[in-house]
Amino acid sequence: MGAEAFGAKLLADVDSESLSSILDEFRKSHAEDAIERTLVGIKPIDHALSVLAASGSLRGKPVVEITSPSSADGKTSLLYYAAALAVLPAHLDLELSLGGQGAAVIWLDTDGRFDVLRFKQVMLGIAEESIKTAHCGSGEAETPIDGAVSYSVFEEALRHVHIFRPQSSAALLATLESLPEYILHTQHHSRWRRIHAVIVDSASAFYWQDWREAEISRIPGAREEAEAQLQPSTATGHRAHIHRGIISCLHSLRKRFSCSILYATAGLYPARSPPFKPYLPHPWPIFPTVRFAVRRDPVRPFADGMTVDEAGVDASARQEIVQRVYLQASEESHA
Repeated sequence: MGAEAFGAKLLADVDSESLSSILDEFRKSHAEDAIERTLVGIKPIDHALSVLAASGSLRGKPVVEITSPSSADGKTSLLYYAAALAVLPAHLDLELSLGGQGAAVIWLDTDGRFDVLRFKQVMLGIAEESIKTAHCGSGEAETPIDGAVSYSVFEEALRHVHIFRPQSSAALLATLESLPEYILHTQHHSRWRRIHAVIVDSASAFYWQDWREAEISRIPGAREEAEAQLQPSTATGHRAHIHRGIISCLHSLRKRFSCSILYATAGLYPARSPPFKPYLPHPWPIFPTVRFAVRRDPVRPFADGMTVDEAGVDASARQEIVQRVYLQASEESHA
C-alpha cells in the first residue's frame, strides 16, 4: 500500500464534525446555564421563559414583546429594569449580590425618551433591594451604599448601554443593518462583553409616520417624487418591505450574537381588558416568543366637592392602586 493510499485510509477513519455541530453539543451540555441566561430579571417573564426552555419550546434566545392599551402603563420601566440587570455586575464589592449579568445592551430609543437619570435610579433601586434582601432575617442593620463606590459601579454599567435614536422606520432599519459592524469593529467600552439584549422602545413609534407616508404615496405622482428624494440605499425596495427587513435584521442579530430581543408596543386605542389586538404590519404579530400585556387598575376620580382632608383619607389606598401593575402573558409559536 502506497503512502498516499495509507494516508487516505487513516483520514477516512477520522470522525469529522462541523464547528456548528460542536457548538450545538456544547450548548446542549450546558442546558441549565443556557436557561439561566435567557432570564431577563422580571419574575413573570422569567417564569414563562423558564417553562418554555425546560419544555424545549424555546429555540434560541427569546423575543419578548411588552404591550399595553395606552402609554404610561410601565412598559419602559420594565425595559429599564431588564437593561439595568443586564449591565450591572454580579456583585458589588465582592460581598453584595446584585444579580447582574455583566453584559452589554443595545437600546434603540425610537421614542426619544431614554432618561439617563431615571435609569440610574433603577440601578440604585436594584442595589438597595439587594441590600434589604441580604440583611433580611439576619438582624444586622442595613449598610448604606457608599457614594463613591456606587457612582463608579453605576457609571461603568451605564457605559455598556449603547443608545441609538433612529427617527424613522428607514433609519431604524439602517441602524440595525449597521449594528454588526459597530459591535465587532468599533472601539467601544463593551468590546469584551457579550451582548445580552437588543431593546426597541418602541416598535410602534413610527406607526403614524409610516401611515402618513403610505397615504401620501397613494397620491398620483407623489411616490415617484418621494423616492427621487431618498438616498440610494433606502430607495431600493426598502419602503415596500421595510418591516420585513427590520424583523430579518433582529432575527440575524439574535442568532449571530446569541442575544434576546425585547421590545415595547402601545395600543392605538385604550382597551378595557386584554387581549390587545396587534396592529403593526406583518411579520410583527408573529415575531415574539412570548407577548406580555401590561395594564394598571383604573383609579376612581375624586368626587365633585371633595375636600383635601376627605381626599387624604384614602390616599394610601389610591397610591397602592396607582403603583399596581399586572402582567398577562400569551405564548407565541413563532420563535
